[in-house]
Amino acid sequence: MKKILIFLLISTWQLSAWDKESTVKLYHHLFYEMTKHETIKLYTENKEYATIFNQAEHFLLVDKAEDADIILITSTHEIERLKDKTLAKHTILFTTRYRLLKSYDDIVGAFYWRKGRSQLLFIKERLESHDIKLPQNYSKFIIGQL
Repeated sequence: MKKILIFLLISTWQLSAWDKESTVKLYHHLFYEMTKHETIKLYTENKEYATIFNQAEHFLLVDKAEDADIILITSTHEIERLKDKTLAKHTILFTTRYRLLKSYDDIVGAFYWRKGRSQLLFIKERLESHDIKLPQNYSKFIIGQL
């Protein structure tokens, strides 16, 4: 299973094609490794992602960001709206945009597309601030700073 998921991370398949089963497996694996929760409470304002995750077995889509284990951010507007919320210390922010990972220090990682290829990136100090220890096979995706 892990080999399949790692292959998906570095292959050229595109999330924009919305292969729902692969998308759910990929995000479940990523989010499980960050939270160690079999069922992940997820908050996202993105309707396409919400539709996919709402039907997935290992995700519980929550209505309030304050109730989430992970918040999936897909736009600047979403992160701006989070500034007024009081999030739990354990809440993890993850994004689908490199520029958001670069611009906002609270986001621990990103899964995004560049030149038609999938990219996965985590910031070491942000993982550490959430006490997240990823398996060794993620080490090539962890960087010290942007």
